[in-house]
Amino acid sequence: MVLHICAAIERRKNLKSLARIILVCGDRSGRNLLLGERLKQQFRFDIVHILSPHKLSERLMEEADLIISTVPLPHIDKDYVIISHMLSDSDYLKIHSKLRFLDCETKPRRILREFSTEELMDKYRTVVSKYLPIAATDSLMADLKKATDHFFRQNNHTGRNLCEYLTEDLIRVDVHCKDYREAIRACGNILLQTGAIENDYIDAMIECAEANGPYFVLSKGFAIPHASTGPGRSGDWDESNSSG
Repeated sequence: MVLHICAAIERRKNLKSLARIILVCGDRSGRNLLLGERLKQQFRFDIVHILSPHKLSERLMEEADLIISTVPLPHIDKDYVIISHMLSDSDYLKIHSKLRFLDCETKPRRILREFSTEELMDKYRTVVSKYLPIAATDSLMADLKKATDHFFRQNNHTGRNLCEYLTEDLIRVDVHCKDYREAIRACGNILLQTGAIENDYIDAMIECAEANGPYFVLSKGFAIPHASTGPGRSGDWDESNSSG
C-alpha cells in the first residue's frame, strides 16, 4: 500500500526526463516492446535501444544515461536498474530514484522522428528530380523504395502504419467468450484463417498468459496477447510481426 501511494505521488509530478535509456531484456518476445511503450508512457524518456544482454557493448552504453534491465547484468560495470516486465510500483520508484540524480540537461540530445516509407520517398523524389528526367526518376525511386522497405524489415521497423496491417477482414465484433482462453483462441483463429500463424501459436499464446499473467492487457477492454516467434510461425509471416 505504501509503495502504491508513493508511486502515485511521483506520477502526479509528471516527471519529464531527458534521459537516454537502454532497455535490456532476457528474451525476444513481444512483451519487450510492450514494456518499452509502458516505460515511455510513464517517464517520457528516450529509449535508444531495446536489446538482449549479449548485445550490450561498451560503445552502446556510452549512448545511454541509464540502463534498465529485466535480468541481472553481472558483466557490466555501469550502474543499472533491474525491473520486472509488469512494471510494478516498486519498479517505478526504483527508476524514478535513479532519474532524479541524473544530469541529462548538459548532454547532447539525439532528435528522433519516425518516418513512413512514403514520407521518405517524397523527400528523396524532391532531390532526385532535380538531377534526373522523369522516366529515370521513377525507375530509381522504385529501387529506392524496395531497398528502404527491406532496410526497415531487417531492423524490425517496417515503416508501415498499423492500418495497413489491421484491415477490415481481420476485425471481428460482438464475439462472446467465457474466459481469456476463449478470447485468445478467437482472435488467434482470425490469423490462423489468413495463414499468418499455425494452431501451435494460439496454444503458445494461451500458455504464455497462464505462465505470466495478464501483462498484455493495456487497459480495460484492450489487450495484445502474443507469444515468442518460435512456435506456430508460418513461412510467409513477416519477421517483424511476432504478436498475435
